Amino acid sequence: MLQSFELDTDSKLHERLLKVSKFPKTLAYWEELLNYLLQLASPLNKSIDRQLCKLIRYAYESMLLQFPYLENYHVDYALFEFKLGSTAKMHKIFQKALDIFNQRSILLWVEYLKLCNEVVMSDKALFKKYETAERYIGLHFYAGEFWEMYLEQIRQRCKLPHRYVTILRKVIEIPLYDYSVFYSLWLQCIQDVKDLRQLKWFAPCSELWKKLKINVCLTSRRGPELQEAKAQLRKVTKELYMVVQYQVMEIYNLFEGKLVTHTYTSPSTLIPHEEITTWTKYLDYTATLRIYPLTSLNFQRAATVLAHYDVVWLKWANWHAEREGDYVSAQNVLVKGLQLSNRKARILSRLAVVMIRNGEYSELNTIYDDLITLYQGKLDALDLQSFLDYVQIKVFLTQPISQSRYKSANDDFLISEELMEIILKRLSSEDEAGHRILLPLLNQMYQRVPRDLLEKKLFQRIISSNWSQFLSSGYFWYEYCHMVWFDTGRSYLERRKYITKEIWPQAARYRNDGICNALQQFAASYSPDDLAILSELFDSNSKSE
Repeated sequence: MLQSFELDTDSKLHERLLKVSKFPKTLAYWEELLNYLLQLASPLNKSIDRQLCKLIRYAYESMLLQFPYLENYHVDYALFEFKLGSTAKMHKIFQKALDIFNQRSILLWVEYLKLCNEVVMSDKALFKKYETAERYIGLHFYAGEFWEMYLEQIRQRCKLPHRYVTILRKVIEIPLYDYSVFYSLWLQCIQDVKDLRQLKWFAPCSELWKKLKINVCLTSRRGPELQEAKAQLRKVTKELYMVVQYQVMEIYNLFEGKLVTHTYTSPSTLIPHEEITTWTKYLDYTATLRIYPLTSLNFQRAATVLAHYDVVWLKWANWHAEREGDYVSAQNVLVKGLQLSNRKARILSRLAVVMIRNGEYSELNTIYDDLITLYQGKLDALDLQSFLDYVQIKVFLTQPISQSRYKSANDDFLISEELMEIILKRLSSEDEAGHRILLPLLNQMYQRVPRDLLEKKLFQRIISSNWSQFLSSGYFWYEYCHMVWFDTGRSYLERRKYITKEIWPQAARYRNDGICNALQQFAASYSPDDLAILSELFDSNSKSE
């Protein structure tokens, strides 16, 4: 084991530390660093060098901050503290990790409970943990190991013999991959019954009498009546087995058997499209069952595997919002998805809608500001959809929502110079397809951006700056005319006069067939009486050539 002074001169360690510092999102570098540190600390015991121990803790915490869904490393970190004799830290690490997974990680629960079986002396405290785990992961398709552990602890620690049967009855009603194991245990419990009254452990007396005609109060409790009652119970159990086993086979053949990846993978790892499709269908199937704990559990499972794919976060948020009417949970899901997903545009759009629905305007503004900070202020690096959302949200948040309907949209309202400069900068760098999206969008925002303001700060600015990529394109002049035509601040005659006397003459100077065709389309749709004027303008400019 290295001592502190040796760590300072370890070139291999410095090299690995430099890698994770430069590339914090590269999982392989973190694994390389941790493996090296643990190798230095081997054999691990309480006499570990303090500086090395501190460095290992820092590596675990930093790594899990970058990759919070790495279940196995949460477990490794907790085991590291456990081996050093710090059970309090072990508990804290597991509890923090479970919070990250909304308490719905079967791997974390199973590994945590294995350690709790050893260190938790209080039966009550231990069973409370098992009950919590049952609530969150008991319906997991692969929860067989958890239920076996639970039943074994009941057998060892519980003084009430019927508790084992009560829990086992819950299990045999759940479609589990290891269902046959628990069915066999159930049959064995029936076989072990020595007294008619013990059948009360399997079902309420009223239910036994109503459905099976079993009277547990008979004076003869150990003779033929007992054997007949046990036979009846086995028969009913077999019917239940057939139903649940069919569900198990259906779930496995349609979904679980087709899923290869069950844990988190790095952002650079590609999940096969077929597997993503299977998860999507599986979540739809689960949602139709209307079992909230199961649906929440499977969404968490899918989000762990598909953490870097926006589809799962959007689907989860939509389920919360549309199926459950829970917009707060939908917002929390989308925020988490925004942190982990590689593609953020659709998540950001949906998050904006949900946060506006929740009335959290300042928080939404903060998210967009943080996004810009993340891109170091380079808005041209944002994908087009995210930029469009950014503009709409910024404009939306500029003006109070509760503006009086008797108050003009121009009153006390001014689009910020900063935002307009951002829009113009993006327009100057966007390709033609982007122009065709941005300009109509801005035109449609007339309720938030007054027409005269839009004309002055956008259209006239482009003309005065002589941006040829716009001025030589018909869609620019079409949108300019469209914006003026729908300006309610001008009369019908004022609009016609302005378009024919101010806009068209400027457009005709460029002697472009594309511009002429676009304006003819506009005139034919909105002002057919002015088609002759338009033709004359372009004809006269053609002759002047």
